[in-house]
Amino acid sequence: MEAILNSQQFINSTDEQRIRVMESMDFTLDNTFYEFKGDSIFYTNAGGDMQLSQKTGKFLVQSDTLIIFPSDKVNPIKFFLSSYEKEEFEMKVVYKDGSLGPSVMTFGRVK
Repeated sequence: MEAILNSQQFINSTDEQRIRVMESMDFTLDNTFYEFKGDSIFYTNAGGDMQLSQKTGKFLVQSDTLIIFPSDKVNPIKFFLSSYEKEEFEMKVVYKDGSLGPSVMTFGRVK
């Protein structure tokens, strides 16, 4: 999200457009949840269009990589675990070519 906020397109947009982008970001941050139970994952995707979708799948961790196998897709989604602590972890998406996405996602434990 920092990349968006620092982009020329965002900087050059109108106040109204910037407000809509920031509201969308807040919505995404407030509504994205991952719940890990056993080898299953239950998660909510919050899209930029202010829509929520409930997802399920299986997951496994191999070394420093989280691999999610969504129930509704054939290909898994991989994330590099750049930091893992008891109360939070950080990860970056791993693209199909093996490169890492530019954004770090930080997740905290919710009790």
